[in-house]
Amino acid sequence: MSTPDTRPVFIFDANFFIGLKEIKAESPYTNLALAKKKLNLRFFVSAQVFNECPFIVGTNFRDFSKGIEIVMVKDKELNQVKDELLRRGVKLMAQDPDLSLVALGIKLKTPDNEVYIVSDDFKLSQNIENLNKDMKCLTLPSFLQMMGQNLKGIYQKYWKLVRKKILKLNLDYMISRSDIYAPQAKIAWFIENSIDIAGMGVNLRESMDESEKENEKLDSERKLIKICFNFIQNRKLSKEEFKLIKPFEKSLLKIRKERKNLQLAQDSLMKNDFKTTLKILRRTNEILNRNFQLMGTKLQEKDYQLLEQIFASEISKVVFLRCFVLIASNKFISALDALDQTALFATVARLPETVLAINYLKALLYILNSYYNKAIDQFRFNFRLASHLQVRPNIAEILRLKAVIGNCITNYLIDQQHEAFELVSDTKKTLTKKSIPNLMQALLDSGEYFLAMGFPEIASNLYSEALECAIDSGKKWKYSFILGKMKEAYMASALIGTETRPSADISVLIDKFHDLQDVDTYNELMVKLAQFTNKFYEPFPFYTKDKRKKTAFSQLPHELKNEWQCVKIEESQKNDETILIGFNESVGLVAFSVLLDRTLEGVPENYIIQLKPTAKVVIEKPSESDLTSFLIRATIKIYKEERDLSIIRKIPIFFKQLHN
Repeated sequence: MSTPDTRPVFIFDANFFIGLKEIKAESPYTNLALAKKKLNLRFFVSAQVFNECPFIVGTNFRDFSKGIEIVMVKDKELNQVKDELLRRGVKLMAQDPDLSLVALGIKLKTPDNEVYIVSDDFKLSQNIENLNKDMKCLTLPSFLQMMGQNLKGIYQKYWKLVRKKILKLNLDYMISRSDIYAPQAKIAWFIENSIDIAGMGVNLRESMDESEKENEKLDSERKLIKICFNFIQNRKLSKEEFKLIKPFEKSLLKIRKERKNLQLAQDSLMKNDFKTTLKILRRTNEILNRNFQLMGTKLQEKDYQLLEQIFASEISKVVFLRCFVLIASNKFISALDALDQTALFATVARLPETVLAINYLKALLYILNSYYNKAIDQFRFNFRLASHLQVRPNIAEILRLKAVIGNCITNYLIDQQHEAFELVSDTKKTLTKKSIPNLMQALLDSGEYFLAMGFPEIASNLYSEALECAIDSGKKWKYSFILGKMKEAYMASALIGTETRPSADISVLIDKFHDLQDVDTYNELMVKLAQFTNKFYEPFPFYTKDKRKKTAFSQLPHELKNEWQCVKIEESQKNDETILIGFNESVGLVAFSVLLDRTLEGVPENYIIQLKPTAKVVIEKPSESDLTSFLIRATIKIYKEERDLSIIRKIPIFFKQLHN
């Protein structure tokens, strides 16, 4: 009787070999064979997956065969896996080549060995979990980390270098994915939805409850500045207020005049005429700068200092708007220069929160343009700024924690895990019980950043940790809000589909920020989240029975009459129609197939979709590819846009804030 083979089994998907090819790893298959021998492992791949790697030929194939065994999986074995998944109620399955790895794993599994399928495919990992066959899905970074930790000398160095290059390859790929969105358009959208440019400066919009905000007592100078801005915005002033600002009236009128140009800038921006928008903003900036210099010759020192703050604040806003357009135009270097000018004028205007907001945006721009070390340095600078600038104590701690979170995640993504874990550990030692609500807010804000940059899984982990903080700090009114954010992240992850995601194992890092105490409450809330995520996999309750007959708006289910947030725009490969994927929390994801006479510019999130009361549509089951790739529950065929569909372009809030 032969002794059972207890060696661990590792089965690879095609992305592993494609990644090795892309990074031009030196003798990868020879090194795999050596690692297999030194660590006493067994390496396999199915013939179906191997056929997806036509570049492994000649000498490469001979080296490959020495370390990795190719096994043909029979159709019968593959169908058994699919039948088992169907019996367990799984409708969203990985592709056949990937499922062949599961069939192979079942064949190789014994009571005495461990079987790992090395893949970053989200659906495949879910399928493996649903089958409950005592197999594990191991992410590619985790496998490479295991190799680097267990080998010694030059072999350890080799696999650590491979892991670093693979991580950077995947990270760059994620950030540069123009099929989902242009990164600069996405960060422009993020700015539109998270920046306030009202009153004194440019600030990241606070998402705290009013009950959590402190009431600030304005000193006499701040009160006077506020009156000046009310005058600029053409608001009614009392006689006493007008008397106070009389010495500044001429200068304030010049600022009010330039505010009118911002309306022209907005009109151009809404038409995606970036050139005209930049021209208007540049001219406005020049005029304000000249007036800033001239007014200093006519005022007493005391009055000059106050007006200096007002002009510097106004110039910082205009320069920031110019930065926004430069980002949308993908002019990275010019945008950074504009951010630096914004921060400079904000410093002159004594606006510490504006200075901090601008520096956080700099860090995000660095990440989006693959300047990871610069981003880390910027986060460190942000931490120092938050520690020294005069802002409210709880705001200062939130800003420091946001800098730490950004620093940790960026370090982790570029394979500097030791630095990331060490920073989390050091930060955790400084936290008190009063810090938990501030940590919650920092995690929430950071989740917004990484969701905007195309990392929904990182965002989901940040939101989950924020929920733990909300539970342990008794912030019950935050539960629904955070669950809503987790739903957004899940939806975004569904849209990315099965693409390689380098962030799958980052949850271990994020989970270190807080140790959950009230596990029962957390589990109850996770049940609510599961009820939402299950909708993505359930059959849609309403389809048109006869595709030749259109369904009138009045006959549609109530859920379909609501507004939909557009989350993806793509051209149909079959005809001239455009596919608009809409998200509604009560339904999930639905595709609107429509023939457009125009181009929808910018990111999908700029648009709100809603069926008109006059609509007549056909609702079909989604195609297999749409269901598999994006978890779309139904396709709504639109025949006449003007009759059937309303597509509303959202205007950036901060432009409205600057109008008279």
